[in-house]
Amino acid sequence: MLDDNDRLRAHGPGALNPWDGLFCVNPHELLKQAEALERLAAKFPPSAAIDPEHLRGSPGRSSRHPERHLVAVTAKDLLARVLPPRECLLGPWLRAKDLGMIYAPTGRCKTWFSLGIACAVGAGGRFLIWVAPMARQVLYVDGELPIELLQERIRIIMRSCNLDTQGHLKLITPDLQEFGTPNIATVEGQAMIEEHLGGVDLLVLDNLSCLCRGGVENEAESWEPVQEWLLRLRSRGITVLFDHHAGRSGNPRGTSKREDVIDLIVGLKAPDNYTPEEGARFEIHFEKARGLHGKAIEAIEASLQADANGNPVWTTRTIEDAVLRRVIDLAADGLSQADIATEIGRHKSTVSRALKNVREKLDDEAAKVRVKVRNLLNGAGKEGLAPEQIAAQLRIEEQEVRFHLVGCAKRRSDGRWIAS
Repeated sequence: MLDDNDRLRAHGPGALNPWDGLFCVNPHELLKQAEALERLAAKFPPSAAIDPEHLRGSPGRSSRHPERHLVAVTAKDLLARVLPPRECLLGPWLRAKDLGMIYAPTGRCKTWFSLGIACAVGAGGRFLIWVAPMARQVLYVDGELPIELLQERIRIIMRSCNLDTQGHLKLITPDLQEFGTPNIATVEGQAMIEEHLGGVDLLVLDNLSCLCRGGVENEAESWEPVQEWLLRLRSRGITVLFDHHAGRSGNPRGTSKREDVIDLIVGLKAPDNYTPEEGARFEIHFEKARGLHGKAIEAIEASLQADANGNPVWTTRTIEDAVLRRVIDLAADGLSQADIATEIGRHKSTVSRALKNVREKLDDEAAKVRVKVRNLLNGAGKEGLAPEQIAAQLRIEEQEVRFHLVGCAKRRSDGRWIAS
């Protein structure tokens, strides 16, 4: 290698240096490197594909991939195969080998929902209105929560649903990792998770923004490595759920290619009259569910509340019940059908049907209950009564009480009702 003094001696002071701006090497060293490359190339036949993993020196990998072939079967052979039925993990909508996406805007209870599913499947118990027929092995990979908050939420879910996973639920949390969370967009990140998938029936990934890094979110090509991995996991019989964020439009963020191969898409949304003070209260909508329909995927509203003793408890109702209750409350406040439709964000015909259902329930027997409700309100005077108080005294459902309140009572701002 020539140094600056050598160059000055060769050209003299002020002479134009032809080496300036170039990276120079000793010609003898260059010849040695060329000979070394020739020896390396001689190890590979001209038609051989060089495996990058071999060049990286990865242990236990062959220098060449084995040849891969597609398997084709006739329709006759396919129909003759005896295939075991897909088992239910959380009835009736979550089954073995399902690939599913749970999406919602930021702060809309994705982790509450997916953790509840994981705990119920791990315990063989109940979450909301769904039951896991038996305990199964679950791996939950969290990408963002502090370990203290994760611990608190699991404790609340266990108490509110009376669950005990007995070691069937394993968790990977960022706070316990020396080198951070795995990146499932890479082979290395996928392999790190697969180390813990022995015997696992359900894998939950929370969430894509934290666990799938690199590439452009809106580009389909960035999703392809993850999609191929998910399909391989499904071929092994593993059910996978992953959490994802909604964009400003309300739809899942990024490329729609994610939706092509998955079996389930569950959207979590805020009720129209939701306030942040209510905490975990959200609507659950099944937007895609292969092979399922009707009651199995009926939309519901879920809410985490405290009972009289301060214990956490989940309550649920169908979206139609929630809409009906809202319509009844607004009708009792004297709003017109058009104003009610605007308030709840539904078509006027929806409001009309809801009020018609109320009137149909007020048959002769219901009219007697209605008289009792009116008498209770008259007896309460200006103090008024809450619907749950009326329901307790008459030993009927609170929803039924609200049917009878329409037209004979007026709701105050504190939620109590007085005779109109």
